[in-house]
Amino acid sequence: MIMLVPSIVSILFLRKIQKNDHATPGTNTSVKSNPVRDLFFGVGLTVGGLFILGVFLVMFLLPFVEGWPFDMTFTTRHIEAFLQTSDLRRTLNTGIFVALWTALFGTVIAYLAAIFTARSAKQNVILKMIDSLASITNSIPGMVLGIAYLLVFSGTTLQSTISILVIANMVHYFATPYQLAKSALLKMNPNWENTAKMMGDSWLDTVVRIILPNSKRTIVEMACYYFTNSMVTISAVVFLTSARTMVITTKIKELQHFGRFTEIFILSILLLLINLTARILAQSIMRRFEANEKISQKRVHLSVFRQRFRNFRGV
Repeated sequence: MIMLVPSIVSILFLRKIQKNDHATPGTNTSVKSNPVRDLFFGVGLTVGGLFILGVFLVMFLLPFVEGWPFDMTFTTRHIEAFLQTSDLRRTLNTGIFVALWTALFGTVIAYLAAIFTARSAKQNVILKMIDSLASITNSIPGMVLGIAYLLVFSGTTLQSTISILVIANMVHYFATPYQLAKSALLKMNPNWENTAKMMGDSWLDTVVRIILPNSKRTIVEMACYYFTNSMVTISAVVFLTSARTMVITTKIKELQHFGRFTEIFILSILLLLINLTARILAQSIMRRFEANEKISQKRVHLSVFRQRFRNFRGV
């Protein structure tokens, strides 16, 4: 209960701010040129960045040397031993599996919730509860969620399963994908549903044909957010995993007790590479969507120009 106190205070504080929230016209400001200031902060940030990189440099060196820091001979035997350890490979596969299912189901649920709250003409109690739920899940610590799920589902069929890990991650990270989707949906034309209804289309047809194609990049961003955070989270899942359902972060926590830092750094490198790959893949998909949208707009403009030219010739 003590850990929930900051969450309750933050929710009340956010509601207080939202009541007094109002838009003000922006003003253009220009930063004055100051070479001394720029040099000072440039050197300071560079030195700070090098210190941060130096801390992580050990993580990339240790798995590829015989014995840090005394024997710096290059070797791949640590990687080969890792690949031959079925326990570590199963942990890696489980972590990816949980993250993929979390990204799939979490994105669908968050997007549907955003559609109901952002595109509904009437705001009823249920829709307001969804908005409140988003604020609550964003402020409740993951440790509290993990303990709550541990107590509620103890002795049930969900205990120590992959399903409970997926559910915990979906709830824990629900707020940000929901807000992303809601913000994108609110920017769309509010009359699309009414126009489609007048043309005989159902609400579902409007969502599939109009709303979904116009929010493809947002959906990709939501899925990437769920995936990357599910890969690195530990606060909630540490209470819910078992020996057979351990993910990468909980396995790192276990290996830390035995001082097996080589395996820890290998898992950390793989975790970083997986998340970087997911981020790069998401960016490439969004760039492709953007390129296709530009091509479609050019085709529309070209067809309009041709039609106007034909009308002009007809006159």
